[in-house]
Amino acid sequence: MRSALANAWLRAAACATTVARVAAAACLLAAVAGCGRLGFDERGGGDAAGGGGDTSGDGPSVTRWSRLTAYTNASCGIYANNVYCWGDNGSGQIGVMTAGSSAATPQQVPLPAGTVRDLSMGDSAACAIVDTDLWCWGSLGAPAPTRIALGMPATAVSVGHGFQCAIATGAVCWGTNTAGQLGTGDNNARSIPSAVKQGGAFVAIEAGDDHACALDASNAAWCWGHNDDGAIALPIATNSSNSPVAQPAGVTTLPQIAGWHTCALSAGTVRCWGEGDHGELGNGGTSNSSAAVTVTGLAAPTAIATGGGPSDGDASCAIDGSAIRCWGNGFFGRLGQGTANQSLTPVTVVGLPAAQPLEVAIGDDHACAALDDGSVWCWGRGDAGQLGDGRSMSSLAPVRVVNP
Repeated sequence: MRSALANAWLRAAACATTVARVAAAACLLAAVAGCGRLGFDERGGGDAAGGGGDTSGDGPSVTRWSRLTAYTNASCGIYANNVYCWGDNGSGQIGVMTAGSSAATPQQVPLPAGTVRDLSMGDSAACAIVDTDLWCWGSLGAPAPTRIALGMPATAVSVGHGFQCAIATGAVCWGTNTAGQLGTGDNNARSIPSAVKQGGAFVAIEAGDDHACALDASNAAWCWGHNDDGAIALPIATNSSNSPVAQPAGVTTLPQIAGWHTCALSAGTVRCWGEGDHGELGNGGTSNSSAAVTVTGLAAPTAIATGGGPSDGDASCAIDGSAIRCWGNGFFGRLGQGTANQSLTPVTVVGLPAAQPLEVAIGDDHACAALDDGSVWCWGRGDAGQLGDGRSMSSLAPVRVVNP
């Protein structure tokens, strides 16, 4: 187990290279979540979401948020078939204004007309799929959205730190590759999309800080890149793999990989592996594990998200029935329990209205949830406007994001 100082140093080093990554996911809602930093972002292909006309029970028509995504100190979502982002804009990652500024309320990203089918926020960039075209902004753009030529239709996208991947008739990745995070079988950086070595036909993909996971057409899970504390299920002493590695038996949904740990829905439970120093594995302990362990205290989880900061340890959240429950490191109150304490087992996010949660996403020190009443609520660190309520203030209790 690394010391806290070693953890902080290694994570700071990992953050020194600010390139964006794109990863794809084509999962059902129950398999979607947020590395995520990718939260519900990055993982979720399929039809466009959010347009007016969705209904909540027998009530009036409501416009709902979808494809909620968070990374570092920014957040994005789709609302009425438009992309909106808020928070830190140091690299132009929220797609508007001048790079280096920030926005404490959602700002519309100027994308071309079409159906927004997927969305992902990364460390210094974000990407969206409009119809079948991939558009990116921030460190991948100028910061205005720029079309990325893949040579084939894109079906899902995810952005993270230092590299990017997409599903476009198979998985492709490009960017930095120091830990084999591109999955190409070597450690050479790529400036153009390059095929991931496949154990099968990959249909969904998820990226963490310097590693990634994918799901193939037979619902088998694979991961590659840096094996932080067993995060890609290799023995903890193994540093990395530049080719996909089969994940624990029984994991048949897309794993959500953060900086140091990985979680996946599995047969009505959540299983996690990797770093456990701050309770990231949710099993009541603080030990690292390259084997998947079952998160305790969840009744009927349907979606998960993972995230965390470069020196803050990781955290995870799950939608469990009508509640959101989180565990791991609680910096800035990102677990939503009203304190900044860590928790070794899931705790319920308090202060949300009585509406069904649909999606959840985690950034470095904040988290957000989309509810079926058309609202988004965020909690935790807010100094860069990442809570979206217009105040640029941190909050231990959920605050409502200003609707466009």
